[in-house]
Amino acid sequence: MQKLTNWIMVLVLVFAGGGRSAFADIGYRYFYDELDRLTKATDSTGVAIDYVYDEVGNHLSVTRSVLAPFAILGVSPSVGTVSTRVTIDGRGFSTVAANNQVAFNGVAATVVSATATRLEVDVPTGASTGPLTVTVGGNTVSADADFQVQVVPVVTGLSTRFVLAGTPIPTLTVSGENLTGAGFTFTPAFVPSALTIDSAVVAADGLSADLAVSIRADAAGSFVLQATNTAGQSSGVSGPDNTLTVLGSADADLDGDGLTNGEELALGTDPTLGDSDGDGLPDQYEVAFGFDPLNAADAFVDSDGDGISNLDEFSQGTDPLNPDTTPPAVAQVDPVDGFIDFPTNGRMVVRFNEPLRPDSVIVGSVRLFQNTLAIAGELQLSDDHLSITFKPAESLSAFTTYTLEIQGVRDVAGNPIAGISRSQFTTGEFIDDVPPTVVSTSLVNGQSGVPVNAPYTVRFDEPMDPATLDAVSFSVRDNTTFQNLPGMIQVDADGLTVSFVPEQPWPVGRSFSVTLDAGRITDAAGNLLTGSRFFSFSTGFDADTTPPVLVGLSPADGFSNVPANTRIELLFDEPLNLIGIQTKVTLQAAGSDVPGSIALSDGNRRLTFTPTTALAPSLLHTLTVSAQIADLAGNAFAGPVSSTFTTGTAVDTTRPTLVSVSVPNNAVDVPTD
Repeated sequence: MQKLTNWIMVLVLVFAGGGRSAFADIGYRYFYDELDRLTKATDSTGVAIDYVYDEVGNHLSVTRSVLAPFAILGVSPSVGTVSTRVTIDGRGFSTVAANNQVAFNGVAATVVSATATRLEVDVPTGASTGPLTVTVGGNTVSADADFQVQVVPVVTGLSTRFVLAGTPIPTLTVSGENLTGAGFTFTPAFVPSALTIDSAVVAADGLSADLAVSIRADAAGSFVLQATNTAGQSSGVSGPDNTLTVLGSADADLDGDGLTNGEELALGTDPTLGDSDGDGLPDQYEVAFGFDPLNAADAFVDSDGDGISNLDEFSQGTDPLNPDTTPPAVAQVDPVDGFIDFPTNGRMVVRFNEPLRPDSVIVGSVRLFQNTLAIAGELQLSDDHLSITFKPAESLSAFTTYTLEIQGVRDVAGNPIAGISRSQFTTGEFIDDVPPTVVSTSLVNGQSGVPVNAPYTVRFDEPMDPATLDAVSFSVRDNTTFQNLPGMIQVDADGLTVSFVPEQPWPVGRSFSVTLDAGRITDAAGNLLTGSRFFSFSTGFDADTTPPVLVGLSPADGFSNVPANTRIELLFDEPLNLIGIQTKVTLQAAGSDVPGSIALSDGNRRLTFTPTTALAPSLLHTLTVSAQIADLAGNAFAGPVSSTFTTGTAVDTTRPTLVSVSVPNNAVDVPTD
C-alpha cells in the first residue's frame, strides 16, 4: 500500500449569503504500525477512525470515534533506550514547551519542541517500561500502550556451562535481565561457526531465554554468550555466568585433578577447576573418599573421629577415613645394628611394625651410606607391605662399615614415620653364593581334604628377600578353572616362613597346584631358589562356617611384672580378614587408649600389637579383642574378649640365648623319626 502523507488539504467553497466566497480547510493525519499498516486516521474536526487487523494482517474492522480535545494519538517509536528521541502526536498540547510535562513511567522528560499537536522529547535517564503521560494545565493523558524502555541486556547464568565437542544442547536456558527483543551470539566467532544458535525463545518477562545450540565436533575452548538489543550488548568478559566451555575428549583431564572430563560432567563438577567447591580438597580426593565435591562444608568434618578435620588430613597426607594416628616404626633390620661380617653381595631388609602405604616408598626412603657417600641401589616393597628391601647396585666393599637410614615412609593411614632411623653393619670379605631351598610346607604334597580356611605356608632354609615373593612368583592355581587365585604373600619376621593367604577361602572340593618361580625368588643375598618348587593339594567338601578361635595370648591374662617394652601377641587358629583389623584390638591403661600399631604374621593367624612407646610402669592394662574380627569366610570371632596384665618397673633388654638342643652337637646314629 502506498503510504499517505500526513496532511491532505481539501478546499471547500462556502457561500454565505451574497457575500464573498471563503475557504475552510480540514486537515487529515494518518498513523502506521511497525509493519507499515494504517492503524488510525484523524481529521482536524476531532473525528478518528481506527483500523483493526488479525495476527496475519487481515483487515477485521473499522471504528469511528470522536476525539477528546486533549489526547495522545500516537507515539513513535514506542520502544527505545535512554536518550532516544520520541515524537508524541496528539491534541491539546501547549505550544510552549515548558508548559507540557511529559513522564516515562513517572520519570520526567525534557520537551525539546512543542506544537499544539506534536511534542518532541528524549527518554530520560532512569526511565523504565511503563505509562507515557503528558500533563497540560493540570490535566493528564496517557498513551494507549506502555512505552518500552530498552536497557542493555545482562546474562546472569547458563543452565549448561560445560559440554563435550560435537554434543548438541537442545535447550540452553539463559538467565538474565532485559532480554526482551535481544539477539544472542557466542564470541569469539569462527568461520565456519564453532557454535551455532539454531533457535532462541525469550520469556515474556525478559528474564530468561531458551536456546538450541549446535556444536562442531572440532570445537574447543571457552565461548562467551552475549545478548544484544538496541540499547547495547551484555558483557563480553568471560565469567562463570556467561561462558560455555567446549571440552575435548571425554577421557581427557582438562584441569589435571585426576577426574576425566566425562567423569566431571557426570558428577556436575567443574572440569576446568581442580577444586570445584573451593574447600581446599581436590575433586578427585573428595570422590575417592566419598565426600561431596560440590559441598565445601565437608572439608571441616572429622569423618573418622580422630580429632583431625578432613581438610587437615588432606594437608597432612593422612587418610580421612582411617582413625589410626599412630606412626609406623622400624621393627627390625637385617642385618641387625652392629652386625659384623655381612656378605658383600647382601641385601638389606627393613621390617616395620605395620603395613606401609606403597606410594610412600620412594627413592630416599631407605638409603645406604659409606661414611658420607650414598650408595646407589634399588628399593622394593614386599607383597604384605611390611618390609622394604634395599638392593645395592654393586657389591659392597669388604671390611667396610655402612650406615642404613630409613625415613619418610607412611603407614596405611598416612601417618609418617618419626624422624630418621639408623642402623650400622660391617662387611666381611666373602659373598653368599649358597642358593635357598624349601625345607617344608604346611601341607603334605598331594594332601587331600584340606580345610578351606588353611593358608599354604612354605619354610625355607635361610632368610629370603621378601620383595621377590608375591602372588606371581608364589602362585596357587585352581585346576578346575585353570586360573591363579588372588591372594597375599606374607613373609614372617624371620624371613624363613612364607605364607600364601587367599583373598577368599579355597573353593571346596577342588585340586590346586602350587608353583614357586625359581627365576624370581631369591634369598637375602640374591641367590635364586633351587630344589623342589612344585606342590599340590585338594580341599574337602565342607564350607567354612566355624568362627576363628583365640588359642594363644601373650602376656597371659592376669600376668604381673610385665616388662614395659612388651609387645602383645594374639594367636588364632585360622587366618583373619585384614579389613579394619587396625581398630579391632585395643589396649587401655588408666581409662585411656594406648597408641600402637598392628601387624599380622604366620599366615595372618598371629596378630602383634606394638605400643608406640614403653608402657606405663606399675599399671593395670586391659586388652580388648573385638567381636568384629572375622576369618576369610566372614565368620565373626566369638568375642569380645578382655584380658588384663600389670606392668613392672623395668624393661626387658636381655637377648635370648640358646640353652639346649634336643640332639647334642655332633651326635651320631640319631633316629630318623
